Amino acid sequence: MERIRIMALSYCISAFMDCSIAASRGIGKSVVPTVVVILGSCVFRIVWIYTVFAHFHTIPSLYLLYFFSWSITSVAEVLYFVFSFRELKVRL
Repeated sequence: MERIRIMALSYCISAFMDCSIAASRGIGKSVVPTVVVILGSCVFRIVWIYTVFAHFHTIPSLYLLYFFSWSITSVAEVLYFVFSFRELKVRL
């Protein structure tokens, strides 16, 4: 039940990350979203495991990794898309 509670909210946040990445690629921006996903979903998770999980050693602290990595990545991706889209509108 603990895992379901944490992951249910995490998947809602994951939708923002996935949609903003796809939207950025749709306007021709693919390199930066890819780098942001690698940093947010891979590098951040490794750092989390060696810091937060190493400190607490609990399963919830491991599951919360998804919530935080997807949240950080979502915010970065949405911000990148908003700025890229505004730049595109100015050019048109």
